[in-house]
This record gives sequence, structure tokens and C-alpha cells, in this order.
Amino acid sequence: MPATIILDDPTGCSYVQSLTAPMDDNRLSKEFYTRSYEQNDDLGINDMKVENYGELEALEEGEEEEDEERESAET
Repeated sequence: MPATIILDDPTGCSYVQSLTAPMDDNRLSKEFYTRSYEQNDDLGINDMKVENYGELEALEEGEEEEDEERESAET
């Protein structure tokens, strides 16, 4: 019985094994697409801070070291 399965996985965590590997299977097709804003929002990607991430981390570490030095100087 013929069937069509459409697997829409915005995270890309799904896997479909070809039974004809390593040869191509003309019954399987793969389509890459850009996630929509709504899909990114559902995954929490829209709220992620990724620009200057490493710089912010280094600044926070520097501030923590300064705080520790001040505390040890006060005691």
C-alpha cells in the first residue's frame, strides 16, 4: 500500500534510514529549509544572546576577580 510520510523536524534531530544505502533511494527525498520565526520562538532561539558572548563572559570573570581582591583587601 503506497504511503507518503512528511517529517517536519525544525531541530534536525530525526533520522530516516535508507534500506538501499549506500546507493541512492529515489523513493526518499530530503529538503532543507530555514526555520520560521515561530519555530525559532518555540525552540527559544529568538531569546538567545549569541553576539559578543565570549566577551561578556570574560568581563564577568574579570569583575568577579576584582570583587574577590576587594574583599580580601578589606579583611
